[in-house]
Amino acid sequence: MKILITLSILLANILFILPFSVFAACSHEKTDCHAPGECGHYIDRNGDGICDESQRLPAENATTLAENTDAKTPDNRHNDIQNQRQSPRQLFILILTAMTALVVISETISAISPGTKIFLRFFWNWLLLLSFIAISATSLLCIYPSRFINNSTVSYWHAASGLAFVFAGIYHTAKRFKCMIKPASELRPVNKQ
Repeated sequence: MKILITLSILLANILFILPFSVFAACSHEKTDCHAPGECGHYIDRNGDGICDESQRLPAENATTLAENTDAKTPDNRHNDIQNQRQSPRQLFILILTAMTALVVISETISAISPGTKIFLRFFWNWLLLLSFIAISATSLLCIYPSRFINNSTVSYWHAASGLAFVFAGIYHTAKRFKCMIKPASELRPVNKQ
């Protein structure tokens, strides 16, 4: 049992730290960051080999347009998968799939060994709490933007944690609602003397 509690605390810490690790790793103070980038958010929509978010304005940039004509050489191109951002539909499907897998796994574990119900309830309560904290933190970052954090990153993690919170909340409510619609005779055994 101690191992399960330790693993659940470790998982809860990972789920809490993971959304914010992107913010700590990204340095937006870089200028003209070349591929593959230093912050993990390399975006090159115009194909010039420089991250669009760190690129200086044309008035500030010392290079001329004639020098940038070799931007489409094979060395400077990147595949389309790296340049594309995840669409909201893909995010929804990804989180729905992950949450469905968690539900199936937790229901299977509770059916196999009923003694793990307390651990599973603990896990789902922590998932709800951590996703709520992530929503709150990203909401504050949306309201009070920082110049060090990209707003699209904040919006992405706000949507991801919001979807996880909604799905975990629906599952949590469904589990509790199931107890509410059972007949009273199934909930409490009647002692007949």
